[in-house]
Parts: sequence; structure tokens; C-alpha cells
Amino acid sequence: MQRRDLWRAEWRSTGGGTPCSSCGDCCTWAESNILSRCASLHYLFPRAAAFVAQQLQRKLTDRAGQFMVAKQVGLDMFVVHPFMFFPLFYQLKAFVEGTSANEALQRCWRNWGGDLRALWLLWIPAQTFNFAFCPVWARIPFVAVVSTLYTVILSTMRGSPDSDK
Repeated sequence: MQRRDLWRAEWRSTGGGTPCSSCGDCCTWAESNILSRCASLHYLFPRAAAFVAQQLQRKLTDRAGQFMVAKQVGLDMFVVHPFMFFPLFYQLKAFVEGTSANEALQRCWRNWGGDLRALWLLWIPAQTFNFAFCPVWARIPFVAVVSTLYTVILSTMRGSPDSDK
């Protein structure tokens, strides 16, 4: 199977990008669709599927593959989530609560530190495991499980209207 076909199979496994019911899942859906239209991650990380398929002993000595995993995690944790997920999350929350978009962005930046800390504690290890060990076909289901846990955490932290004031 060619790499392009693997990427298409991964996209199809999301149901073609069908949004789910909870706010966190909708944000994840939006991120994945925006990223897939901006640039195929296959072209950014062409050896990803090959690295995942290697035996553990080989992965431990493959510095280029390890660096590629670090770049994937870095892109997700330091670009996608802080600058796409959190602003979208707070915009959706404001829409549901009936508050303004400007107030939503102010809340986003005010809660930036605590939100990033919670994000990184769960997602850096999860995405490192995902990009290093999950075959391409298992990445979406793995992220869906972790996303459910993260949605519970984020909803507990920021779910009530006055939780982020």
C-alpha cells in the first residue's frame, strides 16, 4: 500500500470527517479537517508509517525516526492545540453560553497556562506513543479514546460558565 493510500485510509476511518457530539470531539474534527486541507501530514512526515512498522530494537537506534516523532508531537502540542484547538474550544463555549467572541478569546488567553499544563500532561505522552507505536490504521481510534478522557478533564476544568473567570 502506498503512503498516500495509507493517509487516505486514515482520513476515511474518521468517517470522512464527520463531527461528533461533544465540543472536544468537534474541535478535534475541525483541527483534523483544517490540517488535512492545509498540508497532508504525509508530506511533512514521509517516514512515519515506516518508523511505526520497525521493531522496538531498531526504533531505539533510529535517531532520524525519533526526531520525526518529536517533530510530530511538537507540531501538535505547540502549534495545533494552542493556536487552533483552544481558541475554537472557547469560541464554541461562548456560542453555547451566549457570550461574545471577544470575551471567548480573552478567556482563552487568561486560561492559557493552566489549559496548556493539563493538555501537555496527558497529550505529550499519548501522542508520543501514538506516533511511535500505533500503526496508521489505529491512530484515529487511539486518539478518540484519549480525546474522550481529555474532554472529561477539560469539561471538569472549564465546563461551567463561571469556571474560567
